[in-house]
Amino acid sequence: MVMKELAETLETEEKTVIQWCQWFRDIMAESLYQPAIMIGGVGETVQIDETNIVKRKYNVGRIVRNGWLIGGIQNNTRAVFIEIVDKRDQATCERIIQQYVAPGTTVITDCWRGYNGLAALGYDHKTVNHSQNFVDPATGLHTQRVESLWSHLKRRIKPKCGLKRDLWDDHWFEALWHFKHHEEAKLYELWAEIARRYPLT
Repeated sequence: MVMKELAETLETEEKTVIQWCQWFRDIMAESLYQPAIMIGGVGETVQIDETNIVKRKYNVGRIVRNGWLIGGIQNNTRAVFIEIVDKRDQATCERIIQQYVAPGTTVITDCWRGYNGLAALGYDHKTVNHSQNFVDPATGLHTQRVESLWSHLKRRIKPKCGLKRDLWDDHWFEALWHFKHHEEAKLYELWAEIARRYPLT
């Protein structure tokens, strides 16, 4: 319905609006990781978590995409990363964390065994046992910010349940882009990224 209304407002075909929206979405997604980011560092804390994402065929129960979001967010900032993977195991998590989180970072996770090797990789690894508390009463440690990130992303994705499989991942990165940028700065950031990508000669 939104695309149809936009097409009517712009006096163009709905197909054209869809193509332009996807082009903007590509710009958003690429801006998140070009150049490659690395968050955290000595003296900084990053919360890391993973969450299952399931895409079902529109109005049908059959699953057409079943994967995982693995991500992290640096405390007191919007410095964040996510990666979409087909399986959640220790090797995959360690690869992603080493790619996006600087050595020496204090990393907070739950007690899932896939995180057990982080100390050996140069991180100050701390855990919260969610089977007992969401906030550790002794240390005050928690993973509530990264869990809040999942809630934000899923709220933006939920109305788009009819997406085609090949566009599914792009919409997660669009949702992350919206999370990273304050509302009043979004249009500026989008056009600034377009200008960086297509500089005037």
